[in-house]
This record gives sequence, structure tokens and C-alpha cells, in this order.
Amino acid sequence: MKNLLILSLGFLGIFLSCKKSSPSANSGNYITATVNGTNRTFNIGAEALVKSSSAGYSLAITGREGVAYDASQIVVNVFGSMPITSGTYSTGTTGTDQVSLEYALTNIATYTTTAGNPSVTITSISSTNVQGTFSGVLTLTTGSAPASTATITNGKFNVTVN
Repeated sequence: MKNLLILSLGFLGIFLSCKKSSPSANSGNYITATVNGTNRTFNIGAEALVKSSSAGYSLAITGREGVAYDASQIVVNVFGSMPITSGTYSTGTTGTDQVSLEYALTNIATYTTTAGNPSVTITSISSTNVQGTFSGVLTLTTGSAPASTATITNGKFNVTVN
């Protein structure tokens, strides 16, 4: 009986010492940005989707902060007539390239970019990972908030491509 108790305590110790990660945060993935002077982190569900169709190519990077039912969200989109590769993208830079940013405060307001000002730089992209930076001035498009614009600076991402 004593041996069973010692064995049980040993397994309990091993179990409790195991490092646990949040089930909703993607390990190693991050999206960070300074929004109106406040540093924000959007690691929950952070991911990228790359698509191609007859209409062109797209890269969508998304992430949330907070719990799912009350989470601010950021979306970084790049659309183009050519495959998305390393480089800097801004609306109208070449051909049909388009860049958009969206920052949503759940149940409060949504900010989106206006033509010509957002910038996304892809520093590395593969079939499994994309890294880079982003910035832009967003305009309040739905809801009500104290500020009519949201200025995003120091945006950085390193996310898995799904």
C-alpha cells in the first residue's frame, strides 16, 4: 500500500510539473502592434491564410486578444495579381495590389484603412510560415468610439500559414 501511495504521488508530481500552454494561443505565433500609442498583442488564433484563384492572390493574417466572445481582433490583408512574395505592399503600388487593415473592438467599433496609406512588408514567406511588419491609419467605419481614427505603428507578425 505504501508503494502504491509513493508511486501515485510520483505520477502526480510529474503531471503537475508539466508545462501547459493555452489551448487557444498558437504556440510561437504572434501579431503585435501599437494602436493609438498602446501596445497590443493578438496571439489568440493567430494565423495566416494564403489563397489563389483566377481573380488573383491573397494573404490574410488574423489574430485576437482576449477571450473569444469579447476579443479585439486585427486583420492584415494583401491582395495582388501576382503570388505574394517577400517585399513591401501598399495599395496601388503595382498593378492591382491592394492592402487593407482592420481593427475591431468587439461590440464597440470597427476601424478600416483608407486607400493609399496602409503598408505591409513581408520579410519571409513559405508554405508554412509568414513574417513581416505593417502600419497604417484606420478610420472608424462602424460603431462608436472616442477616436475617429486608429493609428497602427510597429505592427509585427510571425504566424503559421494554414
